[in-house]
Order: sequence, then C-alpha cells, then structure tokens
Amino acid sequence: MKYSGKKCNEISFPLGGIGTGSIGLKGNGALIDWEIFNRPNKNSVHGYSHFAIKAMQGEKLLDARVLNGDIPAPYDGHRYKGLAYAGEYQGVVRPLMAGVPHFKGQTFTGEYPFASIDFETDKFPAKINLTAFNPFIPLNDKDSSIPAAFFEMTIENTTHESIDYTICGVLTNPYPQEESISELIQTDGITAIRLCSEREKMDKKSGHLCLSTDCSDVSYQQNMFRGSWFDQLNIYWREFCEQTRFKNRLYDKNYAAPIINWNPIESSLVAAHFTLNKGEKRTVKFLISWYYPILNNYWNPVKPCGCGDTHCDTEISNQWLNYYARLFSSAFSVAQYCLKNWDILREQSMLFKNALFACSMPEYALDRAVANISTLKSTTCLRLSDGSFYGFEGCQADSGSCEGSCTHVWNYAYALPFLFPSLERSMRELNLQYTQSENGGMSFRLLLPPERSDNPNPFRPCADGQFGEVIKAYREWKICGDDVWLKKWWPKIKKMPGNILSRRRILMRGASGS
Repeated sequence: MKYSGKKCNEISFPLGGIGTGSIGLKGNGALIDWEIFNRPNKNSVHGYSHFAIKAMQGEKLLDARVLNGDIPAPYDGHRYKGLAYAGEYQGVVRPLMAGVPHFKGQTFTGEYPFASIDFETDKFPAKINLTAFNPFIPLNDKDSSIPAAFFEMTIENTTHESIDYTICGVLTNPYPQEESISELIQTDGITAIRLCSEREKMDKKSGHLCLSTDCSDVSYQQNMFRGSWFDQLNIYWREFCEQTRFKNRLYDKNYAAPIINWNPIESSLVAAHFTLNKGEKRTVKFLISWYYPILNNYWNPVKPCGCGDTHCDTEISNQWLNYYARLFSSAFSVAQYCLKNWDILREQSMLFKNALFACSMPEYALDRAVANISTLKSTTCLRLSDGSFYGFEGCQADSGSCEGSCTHVWNYAYALPFLFPSLERSMRELNLQYTQSENGGMSFRLLLPPERSDNPNPFRPCADGQFGEVIKAYREWKICGDDVWLKKWWPKIKKMPGNILSRRRILMRGASGS
C-alpha cells in the first residue's frame, strides 16, 4: 500500500535478517529503531547516521538535501531515548538532521520485504527513489538471516543538462570517540568503512558496524570533523555543499579533543559520485552491515548456585553465539557476500513479493497480513547457535516480552511453518527435548540456555499449547515428509495427550466429589 503525509508518521519498516536484529526505515526515509545490538531498542537514533544527496555542475551547487521527507510533529524529543538533549519541550533531536535541508514530502510504498520511497523533489533537479530491503526468500533461511540493510538509490536526471550527483552515507561509530576506530577497506570493487573500537583487538565479542558501496567513483572520510559544540554536523554539511568531493580525514589516536565537546561521537562517511546526462537514470547501492556475535540472556539469566558442582547451572553460560556469526566472520564479510550476490538475493526476494501481492485478497487485508510477516525480522525472534528458532511473545521498548517460544502464543503463528519449515521444526525439537517432563507434560515456556536445570519449568502445562504441539508435529511431518524425523520424536509426541487427558479426568473427579 501507498502512504503519504501523516500516514507515514508511525511507519518503522524493519531492515534485517531472521534472528539478526534490524534497523527501522521511518516513513519519511530516516533511520530509526537501531535494534542490532541483540535486544529491542525502540525510539532510538544512532548519531548522525543518514543518507544525503546533492547535485552540482562543475563547482556550482544546484541543491543538497538529506534523503528524508519532513520530520513529523510533535516537534519535541520526548520519544527518543538515550540522548541527553532529548526530552519533552526540548525540540527535535539533532541526530534526525533537524535544521538541515530535506525534501518537502514523500510517498512510502510498503510491499514486504521491500520498502520504496518516492521523494517530492520540487526544486531538486532529479527524480529520486529509495528502495530498501533485506532478503526474504522462503525455504532459504540462511540468505534470509543476513545482518544487513540493503539500500538502492535510483536517480533520474529530469533536466536538459548534464549534472554531477553525489549520494553520501553517514554512519556513526557505536563506541565512545576516545576508543573508536574507523578502518578503510577497498578491495574487489568495494569501498567500506568498518567502525569498531580498541577493545575489539582484545575481545572479538564486542562487535562492529560497516558502511559499504560498490560504486566505482567514491570519496570518504574516516573521521568527520571533531570540534566543540555542534561543529561536527555544521562542518560536514558545509563540506558536502562547498566541495565537489570529500577529502579524507583521519585523526591520530592521540588527538586532543576540545575542552568543550558536547557531542563526543565519531561518525564516518562514504560518498558515491556519478554524472547523468539528460534523461539518464542510475541506481547506486549502499549497505549497512553489523556483527554483534554474542547474545546475552539479559531477561532471565541463570543464577549460579555456588555448590561447586561442574555439572550444575554454575557452569552454564548466559552467553551464546548468534547463528549469523557462524555464517560470517565480520561485518565486512557480510558486505562482501551481499554486494557480490546482490542481484540474485534481490531477484529471489522479489519473486516472493510479486507472488504474494498478485493474490486476490483486498489490498487492506493483504497489507495487514504482510505487516505481520515482518515480525520474523524483528527482535521478537532469535536464532540460537545451531540455527534453531526461538521467539518472545513480543517486544517492549528495550526488552523482549514474555520469553520461551510460548506454545499458546506461537501456536497461532502460521507464516513460519510454510515459509521456513525447517525453522518451525526446530521449535518442535527444542520443546520436545527440553520442556517435556517424564509424565509427558510440557512447560509452555522454554528457558535459555535450553540445558539449564529449570527446564522443564515445573509450572503446569497449558492445554492449548500442549495439544498444539501434537497437531504441529503432525503438520511438520506433512510438510517435510521425513519419516525419520517423525520416528525420532514419536515416543515423546505420543506421551503428550495422555498427560493432559489424565489431568482433566482428575480435575473432573474432584469437581464431582468422587
């Protein structure tokens, strides 16, 4: 469906893989909800991270704008957390690029897994479309679990003259300025800046980000200007508008920051340059990839008992490796894979999208169904080290809500078993292996890590969840046709109904006084 005006205000389109976290594409084109750090992070912004575009003829600037539409009302910062100057009555938060030229408006088209934004360019000498996605390919769970956001900027010269265009991507380092590192990587036709920290040299678990493009003509800054007050943003925009290309800036790690430094963040940028003649069109690719390999159980960690027994929970870690960290070795290896395979990943995702939107459902009903599919790419869902799928009931602003792949919630989720049946089967396997008691009863929440001693939870089974596990096991076998799989789990499956039925008979006898 297409959205414009106020209807774009509450859109946050998740760009990320299954179990990788995601970045939200706001309805006006801004980047929000940075949920890539292994937990929910609603209403967050990430420094000055954004895209911008300019048009020049020689050294003459025709126009320059942030690749966003209007910032919607209310114009205060109360909804954006984690910022010292974000609060009620304090105005629009600066990381949303307030005060910098942007576009008057936009039309947002959401056809999951693709988001498309057409900007109202008014005086800007081009027609501009931003398309963003992350691969969503049924039956291919690996390529649907890539920790990256894909961006395509398509520019069409609508004038009668040749124009030089620049598209700039800015990404902020998540680590404090005093320990941040910005590494330039140029290889195999890729230009990338990897944003990490000093601590990563000692601890590979700390993670990092990467901004990359395969454009052949680029300029870059490993470090944007460091200064007092709000010089970083001011100097960046002046350089963007006054220079045809960026000159690299790289501070020595011993550089002394100004005494008055109200904005001690580190940002880097990569700019793609190209020329279009009258009526010509070109698409430029940018990728933001991330690599935060270790997932921590922050919501219900195992509590060491102190008994000294090496087989008890004391020795069970509350950390484990994200599945995507078994597929890739770094955020740059993600970028290499994505840029090399971009076209096939896009094509296969588009096949799914086109097939889905060719159905005869009313547009409003299809829009709602497709919106629910996007939950699979949200922080509601995890993938454990072996690739098994796990889900909360939903998400709060900064934490998962109600752990455990709750059986009487996930009973009613029907996208996963038909789009990614191997992931749905992994839920059956985890539940059968770790939540079933000797009497056949199953706790309806699986705690992580699954081998902890309080699995299965002693709380009573839930009838809808337990019977649902039986029906779903039958469904999974019908979908995969794997008799070996069914035979392996059959002894546990056939114990489940007996437990619920016997409990029901006991309760009925108690109610009748017999």
